[in-house]
Amino acid sequence: MPLTYQGSSDTATQKKIQSFAGAKAGNGDQLVIGPPAAGQEMVIVSYSVINGTAVSTTWQLKAGGVPFASSIGAAVGAGVTVTLDKGRELRLGSGNNLILNLSGANSHVLSILYYIDDILS
Repeated sequence: MPLTYQGSSDTATQKKIQSFAGAKAGNGDQLVIGPPAAGQEMVIVSYSVINGTAVSTTWQLKAGGVPFASSIGAAVGAGVTVTLDKGRELRLGSGNNLILNLSGANSHVLSILYYIDDILS
């Protein structure tokens, strides 16, 4: 059974949760999740970014080119996990992809839960 995210008590608002789990290691911008179809946006429900190396690395998560979260992973295993409350999810905007920017070519493990939604008017 697929995971669903229910934004209210109305079952018509349930969204199919998608996930990304993997590692990125390049210096600079790294594509994590490509942009959704026209008229839709990615909505982040939770994210985790963990440094996989012993090298201190600054990271940023970006919606397209605009940063919305950042931290410094000072050592192996250092990181951040964020779960957003219903109604406070991160809506990335029309056509934006999810990017991880790293200050060095050091492996970081990511876990992202998200759904695709129509642009709110």
